[in-house]
Amino acid sequence: MSSENRLLIDGKLQDPASIELRDLAAFYKEMAPRITWAIRNTLGHQYVEGGDVDDIAQQVWETILKNWERIGRITAPHKYTHILAVNVAKRAAMRRNAVVTVAEVNTAIDPCSTDPGPEPQIEARSLWRSLRKALAPRQVQVLALTFDGYGDKDIAAILNITTDSVRSHRRHARKQLTLDPTPLHPHD
Repeated sequence: MSSENRLLIDGKLQDPASIELRDLAAFYKEMAPRITWAIRNTLGHQYVEGGDVDDIAQQVWETILKNWERIGRITAPHKYTHILAVNVAKRAAMRRNAVVTVAEVNTAIDPCSTDPGPEPQIEARSLWRSLRKALAPRQVQVLALTFDGYGDKDIAAILNITTDSVRSHRRHARKQLTLDPTPLHPHD
């Protein structure tokens, strides 16, 4: 079987027909309360810009539905779904008044970097807007997940690509950002 017909399931390229696909309706019925609980537990009583618990749960279910062909076949979809819900809730909470330092951006672009860089703060939204203009979409996704603290293996699993591709996207993004004379944010 060609690799284009295979899916990344449990960290390995596998033939999707060899693993039974779970019933989405039954999975939803079982997991909906758990996802709501995970989001509420993660957020506490924080106000989150852009929605409440139901809106965040909707984002989680949209991701699950979009990737159900793969998620419905993995060994532990419950665990994956719980982690996804917690991470979406954390990102929603972090977007609220998010401010990052240039050193944190440099570390996200090059995790091996030892240069802390300058300490001025920039607003995260303007930074990501600028990065989206300068980089390919997959490069921005890899940088965002790296910045959120994910390792190469986790990023590869989330984006359904190999760890070599993750490193390649990060390397090309770093190269593009060092060659691009446009500033990362409008205050430069």
